[in-house]
Amino acid sequence: MSAPHVITLYGARGIGFRWTRRAGNHRIVGAATEDYASKQGAVKNMITANADVEDCVIRDVTGLVSPRSRAARTDLSRGPLGGAE
Repeated sequence: MSAPHVITLYGARGIGFRWTRRAGNHRIVGAATEDYASKQGAVKNMITANADVEDCVIRDVTGLVSPRSRAARTDLSRGPLGGAE
């Protein structure tokens, strides 16, 4: 069995959020094509662009989220929607 793909959500140059998807061999196989002003926007794009997102490992390395935002309340370890699908 091959290693799962890893999707990493990160802060982009201090002005927004992006994501990248890496295959088990560590090559980038997908990425956000623009900066998103909100983490929620980046997560929504990540879900839309990756139909099999539930089979991927999600890493959130942003650390830049306001505690009031919906994205801050999202537990990405239980899935991109915090198990609310």
